[in-house]
Amino acid sequence: MSTAPIPWGILLFILLILGCVAVVGLMKLYALIYNFHCSCPVCLAGKTAVVTGGSQGLGYEIALALASRGCKIIIATRRPNEALREELVRKTHNPNIFLEYVDLESFKSVRKFAETIKEKEEVIDILIFNAGFGADEDILTEDGMNYVLQTNYFSSFLLVHLLIDCKGRSTNRRTPGMLKRGIRHNWRILCRRCSKIQTMRCS
Repeated sequence: MSTAPIPWGILLFILLILGCVAVVGLMKLYALIYNFHCSCPVCLAGKTAVVTGGSQGLGYEIALALASRGCKIIIATRRPNEALREELVRKTHNPNIFLEYVDLESFKSVRKFAETIKEKEEVIDILIFNAGFGADEDILTEDGMNYVLQTNYFSSFLLVHLLIDCKGRSTNRRTPGMLKRGIRHNWRILCRRCSKIQTMRCS
């Protein structure tokens, strides 16, 4: 009893699926070998970094990378979680990781956070704004501002203004201050690849 041959359409579909799986596998292998290996010798021991939105996603990875280089990390988040701190300490063997509460939809909360940081820290060497929010509705905050604009822009600007003295004291002619802001608006993500970003994770 002979079996009917597989139709060309089904065969091509199977080959297409297998090809996609192979491409994805090769891309992951390439990323594992090249993108996540760091040969950069920079040590950040003695430096202090504030990372907003560092409890998950890209912010978490940034905090993890900085802490692995010996940097003191202050994660600004709406949901301080001791389990998160313990996880980062365990992965990096860096006990200088702290979580502070801040709600970027409230200017009052941002001011209180800045006061707390200035009371505890003399110098802020690195300030990273990762927290962001996207929404199509015109939601207003308690300050009467658009939720997205206040969370993503105005609160970040206010925090820079409040902490600028701490940042200024940490700079000199050899290590000038630098401010970079990542932007996420709804489904659009604007980014630029550079060699320094590619070497964030240390071996």
